[in-house]
Amino acid sequence: MDDNAIIATCLRGRGEEFRDIVDRHQGPALAMALNILRNRQDAEDICQEAFVQAYRNLAQFDPQKSFRPWLLRRAEFLREPGVYRFHDLEGRPASPDVPAGSLAFTYCQVPVLYELSPADAWIRVTRRDGAVSTRAGCALDAAESRSLLMRDGGVCLVHIGVPEGSLCGL
Repeated sequence: MDDNAIIATCLRGRGEEFRDIVDRHQGPALAMALNILRNRQDAEDICQEAFVQAYRNLAQFDPQKSFRPWLLRRAEFLREPGVYRFHDLEGRPASPDVPAGSLAFTYCQVPVLYELSPADAWIRVTRRDGAVSTRAGCALDAAESRSLLMRDGGVCLVHIGVPEGSLCGL
């Protein structure tokens, strides 16, 4: 069942189905929280609270939008440009610039940059060889997903345009 079907089921009184939403999205949410907070217990607590708030506000969810960015709030995006510090797959420190209106974290030690977009979602994937692919939507293709999860270094940056209208009002 996809997210929209699960949410519709929850709104019809079967709230226990929300567990599928949590199972599907808690990994990326926890990874982002860990990168920001650097403390597992705090990250788990904030993720739990985010899912509780999302559940309480399911009636506000717009099924025309994706659930994942709906968990984000505008306040989580930088108001001023910043720098994101992390260690790459080889353990080297890296510190890419993060423009205002963006949010950065790593997933499998690959930087992911969410950028507020006035229109539709888009994704831009930069590979180790310098090749860049940009397309509509916010999903990696099978080869990109495999490369990222295998940590083979093939993907070196994932940049996603998050439609401003898809953010949570929490």
